[in-house]
Amino acid sequence: MVQTFGFDTKPYSVIFWVREDEITSKTICYSQDDERNVKHRFFTPRDFYNGFKKALIYRGDQEQQVLEKEG
Repeated sequence: MVQTFGFDTKPYSVIFWVREDEITSKTICYSQDDERNVKHRFFTPRDFYNGFKKALIYRGDQEQQVLEKEG
């Protein structure tokens, strides 16, 4: 699913950001701490990630988590 060029490490997860029902951005997390910090920022007012409606989180080829804000 995810290809990285010039890096020896595989990402821990990839987060696709949804705004107005379209994926508009992505974030590569290289550790569980990276992912946890970005997920926290999703719910932090006035943060860049807070402007997105939904986050689609993929770990490896099988795990998927959806974070979505109400309203």
